[in-house]
Amino acid sequence: NELPGSYKRYLMNYYRKSLEMMGTPIRIQFQNSENPFETKKEKLTISQQRQRKRLASMIKDRNK
Repeated sequence: NELPGSYKRYLMNYYRKSLEMMGTPIRIQFQNSENPFETKKEKLTISQQRQRKRLASMIKDRNK
């Protein structure tokens, strides 16, 4: 399991408090799975491409 123990304790305490189950032992089971977006390359929309181009030109102009 890749999660640190402190984060697991944080989750257990959070659920205990929010579910009002103080003093009740809680066991959290974590499942490992592959990230389906790990190999997927980000495709920019047309408006995102325009914005990126506009920002790049603004940075170039500022550095002159």
